[in-house]
Amino acid sequence: MGAIPLLICGDAPSASTGLGRITRELCIRIHENLGETFRLGTYGLGGAVSRRFGFQQYTITKLEGWAPTDLPRVWRDFAGDERGIIMPIWNPSSLAWLAMPEKLPAGTLKDFLLSNPFDRWLYAPIDAEGPNGKMPKEVAEVCMNFDRTLFYTKWAAEMMDRSECPIAEPYEHLPHGTDTKIFYPRDRKEMRETFVRTVTGLEPPEPRPVHESIFLIGIVATNTARKDWDLGFQVCQELRNRGVNVVLWAHTDSFRKHWNLPALAEAYGMKDRVVFTNTDLTDEQMAEAHCACDVTLGIGRGEGWGLVESSSLACGVPVVTGGYAGAAEFVPLRMQVKPVAFEGEGWYGHRRPVFRVEDWADVVQAVAGTKTRLPEGLSWDECWSAWEKWFLEGVNGEESKTVSQDEIRKLNYDHHRRMTEEHNLRKAKESVSAPAGPTVENLDDASFRFLLADVPKGGAILELGSASGGQWGVLREWSDNLTGLDLYEPAVKASQEKGLNIVLGFVEALPFPDESFDLVCSRHVMEHVGDPQKALSEIKRVLKPGGYVAAVTPHRFPDPEPAHITQLRIQAWQGEYEKAEFDVLYADLRSFNCVEAHIVARKGTQ
Repeated sequence: MGAIPLLICGDAPSASTGLGRITRELCIRIHENLGETFRLGTYGLGGAVSRRFGFQQYTITKLEGWAPTDLPRVWRDFAGDERGIIMPIWNPSSLAWLAMPEKLPAGTLKDFLLSNPFDRWLYAPIDAEGPNGKMPKEVAEVCMNFDRTLFYTKWAAEMMDRSECPIAEPYEHLPHGTDTKIFYPRDRKEMRETFVRTVTGLEPPEPRPVHESIFLIGIVATNTARKDWDLGFQVCQELRNRGVNVVLWAHTDSFRKHWNLPALAEAYGMKDRVVFTNTDLTDEQMAEAHCACDVTLGIGRGEGWGLVESSSLACGVPVVTGGYAGAAEFVPLRMQVKPVAFEGEGWYGHRRPVFRVEDWADVVQAVAGTKTRLPEGLSWDECWSAWEKWFLEGVNGEESKTVSQDEIRKLNYDHHRRMTEEHNLRKAKESVSAPAGPTVENLDDASFRFLLADVPKGGAILELGSASGGQWGVLREWSDNLTGLDLYEPAVKASQEKGLNIVLGFVEALPFPDESFDLVCSRHVMEHVGDPQKALSEIKRVLKPGGYVAAVTPHRFPDPEPAHITQLRIQAWQGEYEKAEFDVLYADLRSFNCVEAHIVARKGTQ
């Protein structure tokens, strides 16, 4: 297999936003270090396409409810007919269209997404808790429906673990890193001498350094409701009332948007004490401007990570921020302001902190003049190896565990016992009150029918993992010539007593003559085998020339089920079938009771 198409979706890498910088820094490292594994592209908002990056870039031209309507065209141009990966770096509350496309209105985008042309990975910035300190259910469902979900912070991952619909624990998290080759301490005096030129790009008629008597505060934030510019100006006013000679550098995307920043400056006595900038600054210019400041303020009412905070610390400049959400995970406690209350916000009741202005001013004065450093493990040099491992695990899967047949028998006996108990309990509940939606068995049958939809009917069929023959009602739609195999003796005996042709045995040592079957099928069985190649060799042996193998395996990572000996992603499973010299006809992900890998392959006719 060649390089896998990987499309990063979010803000454009050339955009001046925080998400743009995250996309840029991550993509540069993927391109430089994993170019043989991934063919990289970006699909982003804002910013111009730039050839300096060396990878393909596309621009999102239209959004309808956060859904980019031209994604089908972009994907076909980028990947053609190849299966690949799409990875948004966006807040999950904006991604229901991608996680659950069945809920979209009828149209081209829905049809395209339901064709499942790619795996869905998510790098999720979570900036607030929901009610009761949990992830709001609707947001958690979005995260759950991605094939892989990675959070910015441990705080967010643990909140997902507490949510009402986790599918695997613990959820993973990785910081996106800070480039300490750019963001590092510089000479403060020199940076203050060139500050005006750095942030405005203008050459003043004569040098206009920031005087030593000035206490320069930096705020870098978008002009949105979640960035509390009113708080920032109030803090500046409070410090001036205490006799501090404050000048504010306010860098934003727009001076008049959610907030009217010039009006706030005038209202809080800062009209002639603000350097407003809204032009794009390079990372180097941003670092130099940070180093000219005495302190920076992180005014977000919750941050997924906190670029201002990590950049400021890396530059050796104290940053004062609220003790809440992502930034509170790494900013020193002495630089955090404790909320005095919380209030609900928006559709999902996100908790947003409320602060006392005086508390912010107190912390600013306490940390001013102190030296800072980026906490260990948060530079790209330190955290990239973890990122590289995460990306490679996503396409290579996990190695099969080395487990003896006796151990496999015990693990699977325990698994069968638990599944039987759950089945009986579920049936007892259903006998009292009918389920509100499809039952587990309904969805299992639908999954099997979908798997076998293009497999010819008739001939001899072998089902692996038959247990008590629960899927034979579906299989009889294909043929009455059915044979089953299972390693769980109680189930096999019960099936034989009902007259079903189900025998005891292991997949890696099938008790059947060569070329006995036209189809070998299984649902949630292959992950229980210890040696996939040995199992596939046995399947190939008992298939007639031109016969089919069709299998469904769960596709969730990490998978907490101990009986799932072999946990492979769909690309790795496809590779196993190809290694066993099967012609893979179909390999795709579908969601029934859980996200599943569906594979149909054929034995050669010779």
